Amino acid sequence: MKKEVSDLVLYFLEHHSSTLTAVEEEMCRNKRSLQACIDDVNQYLIKENREAIRIDSKNGNITINESTREGLYYFLKHGVMADLNYIAPEMRESLLFIKLCITDGNPALQDLADLVQVSKNTALQDLKRIRDILSEKMIELNYTRKNGYSISGEEFKIRKLFIEEIKRVLAAQFGFSFLCRLGFLDKEDIFFLRRRLINMEKKLSIALTDEQIDDLPVVLYLLIQRMKHSNASWRAEFDLADMEQSNEIQTLKHMFWDSHLDDEDKTYLALQILSSNMLESVLAISSSNELSLAVRTTIDMVDTQLATNLLDKSELLNKILLHLRPAIYRIRFNLSIQNPLTEQFIAEFPAMFAIVSKSVYPIEKSIGASISKEELVYLAMIIQAWIYRTEERQEYAFRALVVCRNGTSVSKLLLETLKDMFSHIQFMGAYAERHFKEYEQEVDFIFSTVPLNTSKKTFIVKPFLNRAARSEIRNAIDKHINRNADKKAKELIYYLKEHINEGNYQIVHDKIVDFFNKSPKLKMESSTNSHLFPFKKEHILFLDETIHWRDALAYAIKPLLSRESITEGYSQKLYEIFERESDRMMLGPHVYLPHAQPSDGVNKQDFSILICRKQIQMPDSHFAKVIVVLAPSDYHLHVPTLLHLNELFLEEDSLNKIVSASSEEDALKFITEEKGGDQDE
Repeated sequence: MKKEVSDLVLYFLEHHSSTLTAVEEEMCRNKRSLQACIDDVNQYLIKENREAIRIDSKNGNITINESTREGLYYFLKHGVMADLNYIAPEMRESLLFIKLCITDGNPALQDLADLVQVSKNTALQDLKRIRDILSEKMIELNYTRKNGYSISGEEFKIRKLFIEEIKRVLAAQFGFSFLCRLGFLDKEDIFFLRRRLINMEKKLSIALTDEQIDDLPVVLYLLIQRMKHSNASWRAEFDLADMEQSNEIQTLKHMFWDSHLDDEDKTYLALQILSSNMLESVLAISSSNELSLAVRTTIDMVDTQLATNLLDKSELLNKILLHLRPAIYRIRFNLSIQNPLTEQFIAEFPAMFAIVSKSVYPIEKSIGASISKEELVYLAMIIQAWIYRTEERQEYAFRALVVCRNGTSVSKLLLETLKDMFSHIQFMGAYAERHFKEYEQEVDFIFSTVPLNTSKKTFIVKPFLNRAARSEIRNAIDKHINRNADKKAKELIYYLKEHINEGNYQIVHDKIVDFFNKSPKLKMESSTNSHLFPFKKEHILFLDETIHWRDALAYAIKPLLSRESITEGYSQKLYEIFERESDRMMLGPHVYLPHAQPSDGVNKQDFSILICRKQIQMPDSHFAKVIVVLAPSDYHLHVPTLLHLNELFLEEDSLNKIVSASSEEDALKFITEEKGGDQDE
């Protein structure tokens, strides 16, 4: 799938309605290429008997209804229209290794080259790199002219690497599609394995993440192929006797009753499932008093080093034990785990990671093995989320839920971070993508790490919210609420509720909604227009090309210098400050406000508004649609005008009108008349 098409589909899933102009600006696309992308998507929707994306020819309004949205969701999730003809080198190497692990015979060089659609010479170079990687892991890639290519070595090590490569392919874009296209998978068998996994979830009271429900059937299917096509037996690095007799292992082994595998291989498959369970479970395995005591000691050590008094330590103990039970399988069984947030978490919370790392040795002693960095980060996330917990308020303005595919540790940390950010929003909990539909109608917003098929307002967030991401989501929430009179009224009632008689809540709410729904001119009647800066055509500039932000700023500053509103010294100071603090100098989304202090060289109050036809990348790496250069004559006179512009640019429709204005006169009209300001011709 072309990136521009997938980006457009994602945009439509996040914005249930929009306009052509808004999409053009947001996606930085011209009308012709945008229409071509929409046509491609509509062809697919019509082919799948879905309603096409509708565009009003008069005003450019775009409508996405329920049927269309479901089609777009499937389109994005399953990589429809993906270009599978080119396979990247890293992907080729993984696919070649997987092929060598599951093939009946020993394929020749030409067979392998044909598989990944490259020349024999390119395939030979790929195989040389594979041989180097395998040799480091004590595995051999063998070749003879008569027998072709084969892999040999300890089966335990081969399977371990085999699983890692399968997961690497599945983590890549359209990885599942590549595996299907090359004939590695039987979709019907994958479907039945998935159904059996879901049944085992219920039977054993365990919970797998959405990613595991998608990926585990593929891993299990390919492992079964490896076991059938290889006569080599495997031997664990520790005694499996106790594990093999557990009810959980016996139950999971029955899942493969029709696979014709021996008992040891079924045990291996069962352990793969147990070691993948990263969500809360109620397994009785590894719940010894010794482990419980070790975890309690670790918690006490963390508590002492943080100089805190952790609440509900017994509950925290149970949380950590629930996570550790499947983790012990991974650690003892030497299975790798993918934690994509490892480095990001360590960078954001280095002290927490260091403290947890120093405090886990009682647990390591209890389980007889060292805990990997990835597992340590999951433990640190659990403790960090616990510290974030605060007493919940009894009343809220809004309700929301979190959807996260990454497991309990990540989703809980995300949930607690959002709770800490938005005290006026009641969060119902964190749910898997498979389960959120049960609670969808009870909330006002959904925060999700993945696109969802839902009519509710959804905010796409990263699994881990650093400082920049937290600022971005706050702005998105404020922007959404400010555009909705009902939500603005709810928020205002929430903050004023102690001053309003409870019986009058609805009456006051309705009155506030009526007030916010008045025309823009009525809303500004109480303000004195004479306090606003008298904008003229000379204050409006257009930029029709993509240039460096410094050049764009110079273009906007030039009229201020010509009008002798500022000195060269002010101009230089402005560059210096804006380069350092551009992320704080904003009037709205994509609207920047470069300025310095009056004492830096302002002769008189002035503005210069630069409208960017093509988005300009700012020092903070974001893009500008509008740059408003300010010359404040003192600390007060410019404030009413800034408030006016801020209100104007926060409204997406108003911003789009200004950016798409055909002339200085049109832009000036929108800037002054939209909010009742004066226009001095």
